[in-house]
Amino acid sequence: MKSGDSLAKFLVRYGIGSMRMFIAAFPNVSQSAIERRLSRMIREGLIESYRLFGSTKYYVPTRKLMRAHGVDDERAGMAFGYQALCKNYAIAASCNLSDL
Repeated sequence: MKSGDSLAKFLVRYGIGSMRMFIAAFPNVSQSAIERRLSRMIREGLIESYRLFGSTKYYVPTRKLMRAHGVDDERAGMAFGYQALCKNYAIAASCNLSDL
């Protein structure tokens, strides 16, 4: 993962991500490296994190990150409602966690 650019592209593409998805999508990158990059992206205002369940978080891109990738989304950076969270998490998970 070069400077988190792949992580940023992942979040722009799917609009949501979790540590489990990132580990599956980037098998050659350690969990601690992913955690460091996520922390840096949060500090830079590129992503927001929200509680999924227990201590598990999900991450969403902010408008700043989306605009940097040529996408304008007014809801970027906001927490998903229940139905949207289920739908978007399921799509991203099926694309990244299945062995098709």
